[in-house]
Amino acid sequence: MRPEWSLPVVAARIPAAGQEVSATADAATCAAVAARLGLPAIGALGFTLRLVPQTGGAVAASGRLDARLTQVCVVTLEPFESELSIPLDLRFVDVPAEEGEVDPDAPDEIPMEAGVLDAAEAVVESLSLALDPYPRAPGAALPEEAAGEGQEGGAPHPFAGLARRIRGGNA
Repeated sequence: MRPEWSLPVVAARIPAAGQEVSATADAATCAAVAARLGLPAIGALGFTLRLVPQTGGAVAASGRLDARLTQVCVVTLEPFESELSIPLDLRFVDVPAEEGEVDPDAPDEIPMEAGVLDAAEAVVESLSLALDPYPRAPGAALPEEAAGEGQEGGAPHPFAGLARRIRGGNA
């Protein structure tokens, strides 16, 4: 599979002191990435990464991803614009670590192919993981009749509507 956005970097050419890479996606790339991620639109997408070689051929990458995107609100079903600014902490490796216990605080490991890392593809993958699977527009709220009866903490109980029907004899 060829990625919609690619910025290949040869790991062996990164200076020992590190190298900064950054990119901003053009409109066609934003549209292609939006289609891949199931979004109505991406208005802007860019990143900056500081790449630093590590022992064993790995490359540490830290930086930031910035995006302006259109999502569909799960409450109103209307599109809304949102902005994301996500810190990135990645580690590119020639051979991924063996399966075992995963440290949730460790940088995400991304495999390189033949010593070449793809900074832009890693950013798109990071964006896909950062997206809220149930996006809600600012101020969007469920109508009272859909919210159901409250539960501890004031949150609606997911089966409140069903309970009302059973109590009312409308099962």
